Amino acid sequence: MLQRIEAAMGKTIARDSTIFRPDVVLEDYDEGPEEWDAEELAEEIAP
Repeated sequence: MLQRIEAAMGKTIARDSTIFRPDVVLEDYDEGPEEWDAEELAEEIAP
C-alpha cells in the first residue's frame, strides 16, 4: 500500500524503523499552548 501511495504522490515516504519497537519510547505529543483552550472555536462564534 505504501508503494502505491508513493507512486501516486511521486515522492518517497521515509519511515522511522524504530517506531513500533517496544523498547523505544516515543516523544510526548505536544498539545500546544494552554491559551489555545481559552480561545473560542470558529463554529461557536460563526453566525
